Amino acid sequence: MEFFGQIVDQEMADMSVATEVLTVRLPAAAVRRLRRVAEISHRPVDDVVADSLRTSLPPLLEDVPTVFRQDLAVLETLSTSDLWQQMRARLDLERLKRYDELLEANSAGGLDVPGQRELAAVRAEADRLMFRKAYAAVLLKWRSERVPTLTELDSER
Repeated sequence: MEFFGQIVDQEMADMSVATEVLTVRLPAAAVRRLRRVAEISHRPVDDVVADSLRTSLPPLLEDVPTVFRQDLAVLETLSTSDLWQQMRARLDLERLKRYDELLEANSAGGLDVPGQRELAAVRAEADRLMFRKAYAAVLLKWRSERVPTLTELDSER
């Protein structure tokens, strides 16, 4: 298969999704597997390929919430060693302890308005950290680095 880059107006076929014709050269064994899966699933090969790509490709920056994109875009310019540092980053122990206290107080219904604001701020900080760690791992994987499993990362503590 080979790249065409031709946009096909899919209105005639399914009225909802524009598609692009793309020809890609694949090993014969991969083509056999795709055809076999299509046969077994009673689906067109195109659908099998699209579903396989959709589920196997890692997320792109465009796939994450807008609020995190600028922070994550910086990661794309980092060296591999800096990405490893980002992936292994953790919340400061005191900050993590405070987060747990706020979560517990919130669950018990005893968090006042300033406490709720603090919880929201710490949660946003934790979310940013989680997205940075995850995106750093994706970038490392794209750079053909072996990314440790969660169990392996936990054992590094």
